[in-house]
Amino acid sequence: MLKKIKTKNINIPFVLLLLISSQFIFGQQNDNRTEKVFLQQIESDPSLLLQDNLDFINKAQIQQMVSSNTASINQTLTGATVSGNIIELIQNGNINEVTLTQTGNGNMYSITQAGNGNMLEASVIGDNNSLTIDQFGNDNMINQNLLGNDMKFILSQIGNNNEVIQTGNNQQSQQYQVIQNGNGMKLIIINGTH
Repeated sequence: MLKKIKTKNINIPFVLLLLISSQFIFGQQNDNRTEKVFLQQIESDPSLLLQDNLDFINKAQIQQMVSSNTASINQTLTGATVSGNIIELIQNGNINEVTLTQTGNGNMYSITQAGNGNMLEASVIGDNNSLTIDQFGNDNMINQNLLGNDMKFILSQIGNNNEVIQTGNNQQSQQYQVIQNGNGMKLIIINGTH
């Protein structure tokens, strides 16, 4: 569902989706517009999907290619024994914001933000997750809470005055890598919290 809302003489594409066990692909590339995506994918009976030979439960691919974008994503998977949720998100431009929540085991997300003043807020609950974040630019921030075991995590920030705050209870990580390249960087990791 794509609905245009007119506000202060600016057309704003607005997307609100509730998807049950689905694949979602969305690309936005509009000049001089603010783009907002709100996506919720929920699956509580993965046996239905196994009949269709799907190798994932919920998958979202989102590209936002201008400044001042918002992406809010909630993927929830309960009772599954197969791969969980997948998010692939690219934002190019300044002052973009991502809020994501993934619940379930075997989650994956790959977030790329290129520009200045971008923000990522993430909460991931579950085991055997694979998380990749790349931020290019200045004054970017990552704030995430990770609860679970055996996570593979790679984070890269290239630019100046970028910040990472990570909390959670991430035990027995297989791979945990943080790369910050630039001046005025800040890294805070507090493990053992909820």
